[in-house]
Amino acid sequence: MLIGEGSRVKLIYTGDIGKILRIDGDMAQVQLPDGDVIPCPMDNLESVNAAPHKPTNEWKLDGEKSWILPSSTKIESGVYLAAAIDANNPQLFELFLINNSSQTALFSFQLKSKVKQNGKLNAKIGSMMVYHLSAMEFTWLGEGTKAHFEFWPVVEKGTGKKINSAVNIKVPQFFENHVERSEIHPQPLKIYLVLKKWEAETSEMKQESLRAYTKEQLRWKEWEQIMDNHEVQEKAAFSRELDLHVEAITEHYDRLDNMAIINLQIKHFERYMTEAIKVNIDRVFIIHGLGKGKLRQEISVRLGRYPQVKSFVNEYHPRYGWGATEVIFK
Repeated sequence: MLIGEGSRVKLIYTGDIGKILRIDGDMAQVQLPDGDVIPCPMDNLESVNAAPHKPTNEWKLDGEKSWILPSSTKIESGVYLAAAIDANNPQLFELFLINNSSQTALFSFQLKSKVKQNGKLNAKIGSMMVYHLSAMEFTWLGEGTKAHFEFWPVVEKGTGKKINSAVNIKVPQFFENHVERSEIHPQPLKIYLVLKKWEAETSEMKQESLRAYTKEQLRWKEWEQIMDNHEVQEKAAFSRELDLHVEAITEHYDRLDNMAIINLQIKHFERYMTEAIKVNIDRVFIIHGLGKGKLRQEISVRLGRYPQVKSFVNEYHPRYGWGATEVIFK
């Protein structure tokens, strides 16, 4: 398939998706989702549309079920449901839960129409996170469909009072007012407000009756135990250090220019940070080496944007020398 200016392309050796702004001979200027423009040989590009089809029920951004909401997002504080058309199948819509707030919560999600309903999804979403819920078929749109949510805010001694919310997914409004949010998804999003704010701060959670509280605790006890066990296993297996030397990341480093190398290193760094925050790690070391300091500086800038980071410092370490930054999480 021919690739020209304006084409959406994939950088073969880094996996990044971008758009060609200009072609100069055998070199292309490619704009990435974060706005950066990098030069790239045409031989290192392939059309996104030429990529093999990936089944929708296996679709995950960068292979993840949930990921950090970028600090650059323009979405106001709150909890949102977002829908995006599946690029491989226009009869399907991917659904996401966006938690642009400081509250972590357990939640249940279920789609219900006048004629059918899907199974319930029980999960946990952290502060400033995006969660890939499921796919919705086009046929749901004409059946009076609602997305039902139940939330249990995570508090110091368990969970707070359940909060219910439902979103009407109506045909006329569904195809209106889509917004570009490439930091969340490459396709335009239809966004619905689920919660503008949590009903009360943690210290002001309303007391429920003993019967209702016990019922909810029993309902979630087994599920929370499963999630907690999984988090403990993930945390134990998680590496406390990330080596960003390019030879440790890819065997094709000799084919990349300096800009492409930096971009690849930052991509690995951000993916690592997402995992570290998900497993609730206390501290990590980002090994960036010395060099001219560009990578270290870029990492420092990005660390300052994470609300989950308590502090970070680049000091001499007996093992890493001056070539690593220690990151401490809240």
